Amino acid sequence: MKYLSLISIYLLAVTTTFSQNPSSTFILDESIKYHDPKGEWFQTDFQMTFEQSRPDGSTSQVSTYINNPKSQFTYLQDKKDAKKEYFIKNEQDECVVKFNNSETFSEDEAKKHRLNCETAIRIRNYYTYLWGLPMKLKDPGTIISNEVKVESFENVDCYKLKVTYDAEVGKDIWYFYFKKSNYALHGYKFYHEESKNDGEYITLEAEEKVGNMKLPKTRKWYYNKDNKFLGADKLLKQ
Repeated sequence: MKYLSLISIYLLAVTTTFSQNPSSTFILDESIKYHDPKGEWFQTDFQMTFEQSRPDGSTSQVSTYINNPKSQFTYLQDKKDAKKEYFIKNEQDECVVKFNNSETFSEDEAKKHRLNCETAIRIRNYYTYLWGLPMKLKDPGTIISNEVKVESFENVDCYKLKVTYDAEVGKDIWYFYFKKSNYALHGYKFYHEESKNDGEYITLEAEEKVGNMKLPKTRKWYYNKDNKFLGADKLLKQ
């Protein structure tokens, strides 16, 4: 009887152990292995072209060139009579801005088309953060909560991780959803003030290969408060 009791305790302990969720660190590491198995995001340079669509039916195409080892970023948007190019040259965020292939443009053109280094840096941060996920969650100043929850996101069972940032990095609260089946990033949401249900959520659909990386094919985003569609970016085949 004594041995049966010990066996029961052991089996209960084993069952409890295996029913626990993996740690947040493990989930993130496995997701990075899935999306970027050779560590290319931070070690190589590559180009990505996107088709953007907005609720009013408008579409546009932009190209980006990312060279993380040299801290360089190029953004090119070519619309009728308005070709914009932003180039960030180095870690010091020195930049070159061109309008219709020229570095010379009027004050009115600069104001209308936001032709300045501040816009270049904001665009760089936008593209390298969102399209560099989940790899960018290893950046300094990122705080990954130890708590792991299981939750359905877009009808898929996911591990849910809470992410915040050091004050000098950012103030928003983020939640990331990783598929339980393979740890692939399935979507995320952020709040400025969670109690107000503000901010947005982003869904990811399909995948596109960039080198050996598996990046989202289509990214759509919506308001948290009313599910209003805000836009979509589609990564074109490279």
